[in-house]
Amino acid sequence: MTDILLVDDEPMILEILKRTIPWSQYDMRIVGCCSNGEQALEFLKTHKVSLVFTDIKMPHMDGLELIRRVHSFLPDIRFVVLSSYSDFVLVKESFQYGVTDYILKIDLDDDRVMDPLLKRMQHMCREHGVAQRREIGVTDWVR
Repeated sequence: MTDILLVDDEPMILEILKRTIPWSQYDMRIVGCCSNGEQALEFLKTHKVSLVFTDIKMPHMDGLELIRRVHSFLPDIRFVVLSSYSDFVLVKESFQYGVTDYILKIDLDDDRVMDPLLKRMQHMCREHGVAQRREIGVTDWVR
């Protein structure tokens, strides 16, 4: 089973993600939901997660900063960016941090987009196994 963290500052998007996607069909389960990058970073300190779906623009800590920080300590975690913005600069920058996919929020309910994405994510997580957590100090996360 692939454990997933959802991160978005819009409660409606979190609900859509939780309720409309048949996660168990892809051998995935949602283990947490956070409303910004700071909360997600705290969650990831104590929970093993293989895949994070994150918004790119959020208050307190945006998705790119979250990805950058987590990727430096837990490089096996995969990220999918969810965004309302099709801005090429954001897309390019997110892929530089190891993002696997960039999905526009308007495509969340489109099976032609989500089904292949989830199958690909399922395959990637199985191929690389469950993300292995390294022991790190709290001060390492603050950098």
